[in-house]
Amino acid sequence: SGWRHIMSPSTSRRPLYGGAMTVLHIPPDFLDTDEVIDIVKRPIPDNQEMFVAPGLGSQQLHQAPTTIFIDLLEVNEDTKTLHEDPAKLVAFHAGQLLFDGTRRENVASEFEAAAAEASTSATNVDVPGAVDKRSGSEVKAIGAYHSYLDVADLEIAVVRLPTVNTDVVISRSGVGANADADATISSLRDVAASLTVDDWNLFGEEA
Repeated sequence: SGWRHIMSPSTSRRPLYGGAMTVLHIPPDFLDTDEVIDIVKRPIPDNQEMFVAPGLGSQQLHQAPTTIFIDLLEVNEDTKTLHEDPAKLVAFHAGQLLFDGTRRENVASEFEAAAAEASTSATNVDVPGAVDKRSGSEVKAIGAYHSYLDVADLEIAVVRLPTVNTDVVISRSGVGANADADATISSLRDVAASLTVDDWNLFGEEA
């Protein structure tokens, strides 16, 4: 069936932010940000890329298709120490996504349960492609992942890029609603681990 989207190691790299970053394991038939904009006819924030399963805008769908978001968020006073505990890093960003009404409605009541679920089972992710060598000494990215938040139909991985004070938040919604269609999709952990940064100028001048 065309609804079975397999994330396999052979999947080609998908560019992010004009090619400054890339990831693997996005199904080749998922629409990219530009294609989504053409369909929904509304802008998408500059700090966000998205990939959407086929069928967006189709009257045959009874729910929104599975969507993968990749957001660049600045590390601030509230989040700067969270990388010391991957569970807290994932739980914080899960909460932020749940409160983002532009993506999910009526989920505020689920926040505490989702954050608690994330904080009990987050795991570390090695991200070898996101090593920053500009300063002369390698600075590795810090990755954290939670498999699936049942209460919110949300899967989330976070990759912190310490030298540019940025969290790359990779999330997927609609997994539960499209469970039969997307039974073969593998973990976002693989997407996070495949992240490469090819142009650090995306983040501005080196501090």
